[in-house]
Amino acid sequence: MSNENRVAVIFTDEQKANIETGFKLLEDNILPQMITLSVTERRALPKLKDKSTPLVQKTLDYTDSESRFVPSYMDPAAAKTDYAAFNLLNTYINRTLRYLGPMQDTALQCGAETLQAVLQYYNNVKLCAKENVSGAREVYEDLKVRFEKSKSAESAATETTT
Repeated sequence: MSNENRVAVIFTDEQKANIETGFKLLEDNILPQMITLSVTERRALPKLKDKSTPLVQKTLDYTDSESRFVPSYMDPAAAKTDYAAFNLLNTYINRTLRYLGPMQDTALQCGAETLQAVLQYYNNVKLCAKENVSGAREVYEDLKVRFEKSKSAESAATETTT
């Protein structure tokens, strides 16, 4: 196992407060206007992709310049509002993804480094217990129970996902 410590993330109290304030602002301003779709609803909806954007924009322009062709059951103003929201939300999503991926990668690395350090300690205390070092047996027995529970839980999770 490597002793390399690639990350050492430490946020100051001020940084944590600023981040929490930012999340609170996002939650207060974005979430009240958002909806949650079921998997079935997501699958059933048509998807507006980049290649359709010119068609959408041109058609919405025509609802103004050639309004005589707007069907009575269509609400051009609502369509324009939805399209503006679609563009704005995608801008926000893209900005969020710029830091979400690195945050996930950094959290994964931090977790891996933590687990590596814990396993190093566990293996060392296990060796010390085998050599009858004073106090090692008690620590080993306590950790062994937790280690076995953790390992069996991981195995069960792996079996249910395969």
